[in-house]
Amino acid sequence: ALQAEEGVLRVRSTGNDPYFHRPLDLPGGGLRLELRAKSRGGGRGAIFWTTDRSPQRGNDKREPFDMVHDGRWHDYTVRFQVAGRLQDLRIDPGTAPGEIEIDSIRLVAERPHPLEIVRVEVADARVRFAVQNHAAAPVSFSTAGETYTLAAGGSVEIGRPVAGARPLEPVSLRIAVEGFPAL
Repeated sequence: ALQAEEGVLRVRSTGNDPYFHRPLDLPGGGLRLELRAKSRGGGRGAIFWTTDRSPQRGNDKREPFDMVHDGRWHDYTVRFQVAGRLQDLRIDPGTAPGEIEIDSIRLVAERPHPLEIVRVEVADARVRFAVQNHAAAPVSFSTAGETYTLAAGGSVEIGRPVAGARPLEPVSLRIAVEGFPAL
């Protein structure tokens, strides 16, 4: 039984496989389900999905996750890959009878960071960082007050001096790309 009450979704499970689902039509790719819930049930949680390419649920479109059933609020994150368009999402909040309260459900599209530091070398009192663009389009980024634009698939080496004042010296490079966390 599902009931929206006082800002939460209350799930009362009377069987051993509680679930609810929702039809969707969203782009696939890397997705992340964020769930805030408290449970007095039992068992692992899971999500199932269907796509325009594969409209039946199955173990090939299933991602389990561990749930804590102590009656306290917990945050869960479930990452999964969808080939095609996401058509339906099913949430199984455990595998036993019990009461579950869900404060929020959020589905987030995850995009991989387009840049990668693929190599770090030390030579001639400098540290050289090789940065590769894995995106299919140019990417602009900034580091140490300079702005670079890397062509699709392109790479660049960025050097930073080593002072040489200590036997071991940290040298860092912070790369800022709009819309992504810093590298």
